Amino acid sequence: MTALSLATPLLCLVASYAGPIRVDLCSISPRITLLDLLRFMLTWGLPFTLYIVLQVFTVIRLRGLWRLVAVLPVPVMTYVVYVTADAYYARSNMWPILLILISPCAVIFLVVLLFVFRNRSKPH
Repeated sequence: MTALSLATPLLCLVASYAGPIRVDLCSISPRITLLDLLRFMLTWGLPFTLYIVLQVFTVIRLRGLWRLVAVLPVPVMTYVVYVTADAYYARSNMWPILLILISPCAVIFLVVLLFVFRNRSKPH
């Protein structure tokens, strides 16, 4: 949570007693529609969409220690999604930046893991 999201209810309370000077933070509630989400996931969020698909695929496909290695990006990406959502609700203009920059790293990690698993499993 950011300081603004924590202070907004307090500012709304103060603004209600301020009389003619009214703070408009009370009416700010960012809403995201399904179309907005789909548009983001197919443009700037495409690496994150690929990450989700690859993460599910690797968890289903790999077994044992390989599966454990495959879930290593999950805590990192969970934190990235949390920070992204928090920045969005704080009305930051840079809200998707971590998601855009970190998702390709997770995708590359999973692709390399699948490549190593595939080549290691083949007899020469």
